Amino acid sequence: MTPTTPLALLIMVLALWLGPRRGFWLVAVALPFGSAAALSVGGTGTLSLADAALISLWLAWGLRDPRLTGLSAALTPGAPGTALIALLLWAGLGAMILPELLSARTEVYVAVQREGAAVWQRVPLAPGPGALGQCLRLALSVSALLLAQHVLRQGGAARGPPVVLAAATLMHAALAGADLASHTMGMPHLLDPLRSMRAMMLDNQVVGGVKRLVGGFPEPAGFAYFTIGLYAFWLRLWLSDHAPRGAGALTLLCGALLLRSTSSAAWACGAVVTLWILARHGRPGVERGQAVVLACLPGALGLLVIAWLTVPWLQGLTDQLLVQKLASVSGAERQSWALQSLRNLVETGGLGTGLGMSRSSGWLFACLGSLGVIGTGLYLKALAPVLFGSPDPSRPMTDVVILRAAQSGAGAILLQALLTRPHPDLGLFFAVLAGSVLGLRQRSI
Repeated sequence: MTPTTPLALLIMVLALWLGPRRGFWLVAVALPFGSAAALSVGGTGTLSLADAALISLWLAWGLRDPRLTGLSAALTPGAPGTALIALLLWAGLGAMILPELLSARTEVYVAVQREGAAVWQRVPLAPGPGALGQCLRLALSVSALLLAQHVLRQGGAARGPPVVLAAATLMHAALAGADLASHTMGMPHLLDPLRSMRAMMLDNQVVGGVKRLVGGFPEPAGFAYFTIGLYAFWLRLWLSDHAPRGAGALTLLCGALLLRSTSSAAWACGAVVTLWILARHGRPGVERGQAVVLACLPGALGLLVIAWLTVPWLQGLTDQLLVQKLASVSGAERQSWALQSLRNLVETGGLGTGLGMSRSSGWLFACLGSLGVIGTGLYLKALAPVLFGSPDPSRPMTDVVILRAAQSGAGAILLQALLTRPHPDLGLFFAVLAGSVLGLRQRSI
């Protein structure tokens, strides 16, 4: 039991009562509570509130339809779901077999306790406790994608992703505001009841005199990782002729949260995503939202430059986050993790070390080092239709617009994952967006 277990039980009861079609929004609304645990699961870590909602929705689906009718549509030969199931099988078998089979053939980075603190040390490959936890995380993400695909294909999830993600965005912003307020008022432990996850909490970091926001997450990186997906989704939706009311305000809100995340990777990805969406994802002609952004962008950039030139603490903040970080011990450590993943790939003959066996830096390096060429290939095969598939032009324009927005959100998360993700699992939020893309593409007209 954890302090947030009663909240998890409430979410589970609601999920069982509502079922997957009416209750899928519970997963999205629970996602901002990234540091709230539903249940501790032995040595595999903890289940989050979103995990609990997801498992309950699968149970509700099974109780209503024991044959899980509709799942077969996601698992037809060549479909992304089939590649993901094959990836799960490969990852599970690899986690059990490869550490024994390739024992001491290569070295991996693992956390070692030294003088009461965890440090990352390179040791010979051997079976470890991280395999089960990482396999569980990957399985939950795959199941979230399949469930989102089924729900959206059937026309569920309330009125669609915009309504669901609007609720998630507002919850995320509320937790971020509470985090900032607690620090400002000198009450840093105000949100501790919600931070029940068995993980290191980096919730009170200050860089250049600025509090790094974590909101409902255990660390700033997790906060920024969630925010970049929301920002790209709302920006793409805002720049369409079918933008729902409030899309502009939610875009600006997520943009502000992204800036206040003080994550150098999120800043870089946010800039790339903004330029990419403005350049590539507008309809012919100048749209209302795009015209507003283009009109405001030069002025905003000018104000940022003036602020940087005139405000000393802002110069110090950017210097610490963008310049000193690359040359820091942390930067050098991350580079060594990525290089070791490539060595793992070569020294294991392309098989990888097995899921959960090592630490890496960057999603592609993590996949190659742990899943090998086969696992990485299956992963890329599953992601290609999500990121690059074009919607059927005969579909309702509202579906097309939402589908493209979900693609943009998933693409933004993957871009940040390529820079920062230490393991292959891309997380539940990416899975929800990816499943929404596939479900909207298959939805009956």
